[in-house]
Amino acid sequence: MELIEDGYNIYIATFFFISCVAICSYFLLNLTVAVMLEKFKRLKQRSQKKQEDNLNLKFIKDLKRYKDKRELNQIAQLFSKVTTRQKIQLFIRKVIYKHPGNPPVEGN
Repeated sequence: MELIEDGYNIYIATFFFISCVAICSYFLLNLTVAVMLEKFKRLKQRSQKKQEDNLNLKFIKDLKRYKDKRELNQIAQLFSKVTTRQKIQLFIRKVIYKHPGNPPVEGN
């Protein structure tokens, strides 16, 4: 600053250095704000992506639950078509007989 004061007027040197400091401060402030805004933008995108992933996961679970429920309804409809006699026979084959294809032999 002293070199400029020696070569020019003291007011010009003061104005030059104050304006230089103000312009550099303004530039650095804008740079800092730009970096912060970029960071917030990335955080927002990351949180939106995570929220979308959670929604997709929930949708997949709901879809699976819907398919399972539909399959159970189909099984219940098929089971309701089976007569009581067939249900009893199936129960006897599965529970009483150890080997469903070989019923116990009478007379031994």
